[in-house]
Amino acid sequence: GLFAQSDIAKDEVIVEYKGKVISKAQYNRKPQKKCRYVYALRKVHFGKELFIDANEAKFGKARFANHSCSPNCRMEEWHVNGFIRVVLVAQKDISAAAKEPLAFDYLDIIILFEPFCRYRSESCRLPPPKDRSDGQLLMTINLDT
Repeated sequence: GLFAQSDIAKDEVIVEYKGKVISKAQYNRKPQKKCRYVYALRKVHFGKELFIDANEAKFGKARFANHSCSPNCRMEEWHVNGFIRVVLVAQKDISAAAKEPLAFDYLDIIILFEPFCRYRSESCRLPPPKDRSDGQLLMTINLDT
């Protein structure tokens, strides 16, 4: 998961979702286990469906934001100097002291994998996580580094 190390104000950009921009054909050739951190851009760009593949560790921290049916963040797509930028933005004031996970609603984007809800809010629309036997660690990421 991803947690704030300092207070975050509503509408503040938290972190950019970085990765390699790939085409739909490139995405379709990826093994399913390599699709966990692929973000589908909402808009069609130059007649093509594009994706941001953040599977490599060098691509940063935003990929560790989890799903919540009651999110405190949202993803926004920006165009800056001809480049696509996807950023995680606070939907409300977030207190670091509350140790609240930074999460957005995966159902607001195109789903590329089988999502689940870790936080089980009253408004939850997704199933709980399955038993994880793939050895993947859940991490607390320090945004200040």
